[in-house]
Amino acid sequence: MSSMDQLTPDGVKELVLADQVIRSAVYKADQAGRRWGDDLIPALMDLFRVERDTRENHHSNSWAGFARHWQGEIFRLEFYLVPGSDTTDQILVVTGIEGSTPNEDELILVDNVFGEIKVPELIPPEKEWKKRISTYQSIRRDSDPEGSAAVDAFIHSLTGWQKERAIEIDQLIRQEIPNIQCAVKWHVPFYGVKDNGYFVQFSVFSKKLKFTFLRGTSLEPEPPVVIRNQAGRSMELKKKDKLDRDQFVSWLHQAAKLPGMFT
Repeated sequence: MSSMDQLTPDGVKELVLADQVIRSAVYKADQAGRRWGDDLIPALMDLFRVERDTRENHHSNSWAGFARHWQGEIFRLEFYLVPGSDTTDQILVVTGIEGSTPNEDELILVDNVFGEIKVPELIPPEKEWKKRISTYQSIRRDSDPEGSAAVDAFIHSLTGWQKERAIEIDQLIRQEIPNIQCAVKWHVPFYGVKDNGYFVQFSVFSKKLKFTFLRGTSLEPEPPVVIRNQAGRSMELKKKDKLDRDQFVSWLHQAAKLPGMFT
């Protein structure tokens, strides 16, 4: 596994192929609105350069990688590494992506952060780009569902009161449901019981956290926020809201006994 002190393009690819990459809760794309699958994953698997990112206000183990798109554009991807639950594990947390067009005559890109970047002449074919997507999707289907380290990394990508509250509730869930299993799926954390499926997930918004019980209509009482045309019900927390721990714990124990969702 790649060292946290020296990350290489092959090291990034290794983490992707091990399904040890997640999108940060505060992920930022450029105005083109880069897609996680079609743009970001193939780029992560084909970086031609990786640089330490020592800018202030960035994670202490931040990096930037550069990849050439099959249409010629250059992507700068920003990410950081965090330790996993096992000492040999690492989670790659992607925080953003930005595209630029190189000077085709000199094959030099002048990056606004890292200066001049030499661009490889070879442009990856579209067929290979799509093949990487297929490879990643296969890995996601076949990977071990245990993902406590990924959930930890996701939570610690938050800031301020949201991070503090998410840590508090994550610890409460793990404490109350001893046989809990966790995963980051569709860019949000899920919690479940082994062989019984996932029963709750939480999402992050600019001014609130949202905890959704996937079979919320079967809980007593039902969580207050209705999800249209679904059996799920949610509880939302804003900065000044107080968590009703007893009620939340009751929902956890009820939900953990119901058949959950398998992915």
